[in-house]
Amino acid sequence: MTLNVFVSVIMPVYNGVAYLNETIESILNQTYENFEFVIVDDCSTDDSYQLLKSWADKDNRIKLFKSPSNFGNPGGSGAFAMTHISNDSKYILPIDQDDIAVTHRLEKSILFMEENKNVDICGGWQKMFGTKDRIVKKPEKNNEIKAQMLTTCPISHSTTIFRKKFFDISSLNYQDGTAHDYMLWSQAMIEGNATFHNLQEILLHYRMHENQVSHQNTKWDNLIKAVRSYQLKELGFTSKEELDFHNYWKDRKMKLSSKEIRKLKAHFKQIIKLNETDKIYPPNELKEHLTAQYRKTLLKSKKFLSALLFSCSLK
Repeated sequence: MTLNVFVSVIMPVYNGVAYLNETIESILNQTYENFEFVIVDDCSTDDSYQLLKSWADKDNRIKLFKSPSNFGNPGGSGAFAMTHISNDSKYILPIDQDDIAVTHRLEKSILFMEENKNVDICGGWQKMFGTKDRIVKKPEKNNEIKAQMLTTCPISHSTTIFRKKFFDISSLNYQDGTAHDYMLWSQAMIEGNATFHNLQEILLHYRMHENQVSHQNTKWDNLIKAVRSYQLKELGFTSKEELDFHNYWKDRKMKLSSKEIRKLKAHFKQIIKLNETDKIYPPNELKEHLTAQYRKTLLKSKKFLSALLFSCSLK
C-alpha cells in the first residue's frame, strides 16, 4: 500500500532542553515524511523555547507555539496543541519531550490504521532506558485492553496514533489537570465506545529519569486515582468508601487480612455485576482479568496458607 496521508505529531514541552534534541531528531528522521510537527512550549523557564525556535527555523514541518500561560501539566498543553492541528490531518501521534521514536514508528502506525478502519486508537510496546531498562509490553486486542482499563493504563501514550475524525465527532480532548493520557483513553472508551489495538512491537524508547512528571509521586498518584474513580462512577458506584477501597487495593496498601480479602472479593464481584448492565467493559474478559488480579493479591499474602481457605475464583 502506498501511504500519502497527512498526519500531525504533537509534543508539549516544559523545561525539556536536556532531551529535546534527541526527541526532535527521532521525529524528523522518520521513514514517513508527510506530517506536521506541532510543538507547544508551556512557558518554559529554561532555554527550551530558544532551542525549539532554532529547530523550527531549519524544518518547515515544525509548527511552534507558546501557551498563553503555564498550564503546569501535559493535559493542558496537550489540549492546546490539539487546537493547532491542521484540518487536513487524518491522524494524530503524540510524543513526550524526553522520548525517542523508532524510525519506522509513523509508517508502521499509519499503515496499520489504513488497513484497519475499525480501530480508533492504536499503541504499541516501548523499551525503557535510563534509570530502568526493560521492555513494556501491552495487550493486543480491543477486549483485552478495555478489560484492563479499570486497573491500569493499557495504552502507552507516546506510542499511540488516533483518528482525528473520531476525536472530533466524540468531542474528546486532553484535560487540564488530569492524568492526561489515561483519562483520555477512559473517556474514549466510555463516551465514544472507541476500538483499541496495540501493535506487538517496540515503537518507542521511553526515557526514565527523576524529573519526569510520573516521578512526582503524590500528585501523579492522585491523578491516576481520579481516573479509576471516574470509571467506577460511570459503572454505577456511588459510595466513596468503595472508590477509596479500589484505590487502596490498587496502591498495594492492603494488609491482606481475611477481612480485607473477603472485602476485595465482594468488590470485584460488584464490578462484574454492575458491568452486566452497562457493559462498559467486555464481560468475559473483565471477569478473567479481575479473577487474575484477585489470585495475584492472594499470592502476595503473608498468610498464604490462610488465604488458600478462600476460593481463588470470583464465583
